[in-house]
Amino acid sequence: MLTLARSAIESNVFPLLVQPALDRLSTKWGVTAIGVDVSDPEQMVVVALSRSNMPFRLHVDVGSVFPALLSATGRLVAAFGEQPEAEIKKRFSKLRWDKPVKYEDWNKEVVFAKKNHFSLDRNTYIAGVTIVAVPVLTPTGKITHTIVCASLMDALNKTETKKLVIEMQAQARHITDQMFI
Repeated sequence: MLTLARSAIESNVFPLLVQPALDRLSTKWGVTAIGVDVSDPEQMVVVALSRSNMPFRLHVDVGSVFPALLSATGRLVAAFGEQPEAEIKKRFSKLRWDKPVKYEDWNKEVVFAKKNHFSLDRNTYIAGVTIVAVPVLTPTGKITHTIVCASLMDALNKTETKKLVIEMQAQARHITDQMFI
C-alpha cells in the first residue's frame, strides 16, 4: 500500500507546489504543516509534510493514509466532495475520535466549512490538538487536496488562528492557480 501511495505522490505535481508553502507555514507559525490528497472519496493520503522546530510535532509520515472524513480535512471532504449525505453519514459512524463528536454537530461544522473555506478540529480527533485545514479546489469547486496545520490547543490564540487561516487560504489559491490555470 505504501508503495502505491509513494508512486501516486511521485506522479502528482501538488507535493512539489505545496512544499514551499508548508515550510513557510511551519517555520512562521510553529505548526506541523501537511499537504493531503483527497482525490479518493474513501481515504486521504499525506503527500507532503513540514515539521516545525517546536518541541511538539504531530507524528505523521508522507504516505500515511486516513479515512477521508476524519478531522478538519474530513469536514472539507464532506463540504466540497460529491458524496450523497446518506453515504457520508454511514462512513462518519465508523470514524474513531479521541473525543467523539455527534453527527449533527459535525454536520454543522461541514456547513461552516463550505461557507468559509476552512475547517477547525479542536480537541476531537486528537485530544489536546487543534487541526486547521483549507481546501484546494478545481475551478469547478471540487476538492482535490487540503493544506493542514496542526498545533497544541493553546499554541495559537483565536486571532493568530484567524491569521493562519488567511495565510493558508492564500497559499491554497496560489496552488490552485498553478495547478489548474
